[in-house]
Amino acid sequence: MAGTPNVIISGTPNFGGTIDGNGDPAPADYTVTLSGGISLGQVARRTDPVPLPLINAPLPPSGTRSVTINNPDQSVGDWNTVRDLTINKNGGPIVVPPGAYGSFGANGGAASSSAWPAPSRPRFTISGA
Repeated sequence: MAGTPNVIISGTPNFGGTIDGNGDPAPADYTVTLSGGISLGQVARRTDPVPLPLINAPLPPSGTRSVTINNPDQSVGDWNTVRDLTINKNGGPIVVPPGAYGSFGANGGAASSSAWPAPSRPRFTISGA
């Protein structure tokens, strides 16, 4: 962590203490609170941040349709027009082609897979049964 935050212990956490590096001691005006029964190896303080590379924003979704699949016999239709996709419990597995999409959801144990590499996959929201 940058600087030297004050570490406050509340409850009975499993905590290995703090380690101070050689970085800038500022800022020192914030607190890290460990409470309850959490486990944390150590807090490394005085660690200077590293610059992150600039990346391009993802493409906006090009489709305009919100599609909900409730059974395996339903078709998504033209993938070029899909913005959002929800697969419900009995919707069956769906293979999603590469593209720019909005939100995807899978409810009650539904499944989907994608045909593009992991770094460019959209985020999925999955809810329980």
